[in-house]
Amino acid sequence: METAAGRLAGWRPGAAEPVFNQLADALEQTAAGLAAGDHDRASQALEQARAIDPLVRSFQEALTVGYQVARLAPFRRRALGELDPYGSAARQVDYAVRNTRVLARSAMVLLAAKRPAPQGLVAGVRVLAETVRTLGGEVVAREPRRAAQRLALQAAVHAMAALQEDGDLAVAMVVGQVRSTVLDLLRCSGMELADAQQALDEAAGPAIEGA
Repeated sequence: METAAGRLAGWRPGAAEPVFNQLADALEQTAAGLAAGDHDRASQALEQARAIDPLVRSFQEALTVGYQVARLAPFRRRALGELDPYGSAARQVDYAVRNTRVLARSAMVLLAAKRPAPQGLVAGVRVLAETVRTLGGEVVAREPRRAAQRLALQAAVHAMAALQEDGDLAVAMVVGQVRSTVLDLLRCSGMELADAQQALDEAAGPAIEGA
């Protein structure tokens, strides 16, 4: 069934899809670099993350047009309500892209020392990429984002457990960026900041205590 938002000129939910797909690609490349101890792959991931900015702008511009049309449309109240979740997702995924760039740079610092990355850290970044793909699908399909929320928290648990394997500062920097990106994705899923922080603290708490 076509929604009011779907009838808005210049707006389509699929505008979000390239952002999430390329963000997931950058995270997968980062995880691959960490797993292989390959500094160049982490550098490539950084370039991939930098290339996402035009896609984010296109997503935001499509939303701007949608809002402009909705304000003039007879069904505007309903249409505005349907666009709001996308507007929130657009803001938060922009933050996630920025944090992914910092994550890739932190991975490069770790790999420059030619030390193996903890397995928990590799697993955390891989699950983070899976989170982004799942969240993108849920955003486009207007589905509840519970699957993405569960995956995001799993990514945090994996990454925090890496501190038990290696508490080095370079490792801690990457873990911190995984945690920051998880928070962005929880917010992108529709959680309020306080709820997202509480869920993250509760999920990652045992790993912190054991570190």
